[in-house]
Amino acid sequence: QMGYVPDGLTPAEYERLKKKEAADSAANKKKFLNKPFERLDEWLIAREKKFPNKPGAGHRFVKLKYDMEKEENFTRNKPRAADGL
Repeated sequence: QMGYVPDGLTPAEYERLKKKEAADSAANKKKFLNKPFERLDEWLIAREKKFPNKPGAGHRFVKLKYDMEKEENFTRNKPRAADGL
């Protein structure tokens, strides 16, 4: 029995594409796994070297470890009465 195969691809081509995407995904995760934490002062020094005299340049977004929308204790948009207060 055959599963989903997109139009224009043979089952063998689709299987190769899925394996390549899985390998790329694993390589990307491995690239960021076990990356040491960077202290703020170290980051500021490196940023100043890379972007001299450009305030605000080199900003990085932080990834959250947990999905805050699913956390039980996340109280944004939740009325106080719901907490039993």
